[in-house]
Amino acid sequence: MSETSYGIAGVVILYNPENHVYSEILSYVNQVSRLYIIDNSTQHNASLVNQVLQISHVNYINNASNIGIAAALNIGANSAITDGFDFLLTMDQDTSLPGNYVATLVDGIRRQNSNEIGIIAPRYTPTSRGQDEFENVLVTMTSGNLLNLSVYKKVGPFLTELFIDHVDHEYCLRINREGFRVVQANNLYLPHRPGKLVGVRFIRKKLFSSHSPARLYYFCRNGFFVSNLYRSSFPEFRLSFIKLMAKEIVKIVFEDDRMLRLKMLRKAFLDFKAEKLGPLKLS
Repeated sequence: MSETSYGIAGVVILYNPENHVYSEILSYVNQVSRLYIIDNSTQHNASLVNQVLQISHVNYINNASNIGIAAALNIGANSAITDGFDFLLTMDQDTSLPGNYVATLVDGIRRQNSNEIGIIAPRYTPTSRGQDEFENVLVTMTSGNLLNLSVYKKVGPFLTELFIDHVDHEYCLRINREGFRVVQANNLYLPHRPGKLVGVRFIRKKLFSSHSPARLYYFCRNGFFVSNLYRSSFPEFRLSFIKLMAKEIVKIVFEDDRMLRLKMLRKAFLDFKAEKLGPLKLS
């Protein structure tokens, strides 16, 4: 890998996208040399696909079914490796990027030992900025980060068994365990709010993110799995997951479909204990 020049590809995973996703893609497609669009949709959006196919450096791959985020990320990573790229920008379909975003991350790589960096990412909350311009972190999210493909080849692929949720956390923990770094660029802020906002009024209105019952299942089941897998190496992740679980349980009181959510929570724990991973099966 050259000290001054890196080949940068990108991957975005689609799942039943709306047409506005095209504008999100346009915000970063020209910041990478090639963009792999991996379509996990169960409802084909022909209008959107026809638009992105007009972009010369887009590779569109239609899986014709939802094979999960982890498997789709692996398709993107392996395609980029085959095509000779060094780093892979990983994106959610609903995320847009400001201009020069990728160049800022690349500058951060150049100013450090790139061989040690497994992932470089922005900060996702306005209050999470550290004192240093760059800091090592335990985990980060998928959207908007650069994955070092030489490290990917060493630590292995994303765990397809997780399907969705905690895929990024498990990978970051593995990178750290193998002696590489997950770096947060504190001078680069990317707003990110998963789930829809729900308002609850006590003395004053309080907002929180709400996910579907199925996403609650994946979050809990995979969180149990990942925190248990790395319980010895990274007990702090286990503690943080327990705290998040407690918040999710409290939130159920204010959610719709409370009984279904409680049922999903119970199923998540039972499936974890039975070592049942992969896509959710209700039968």
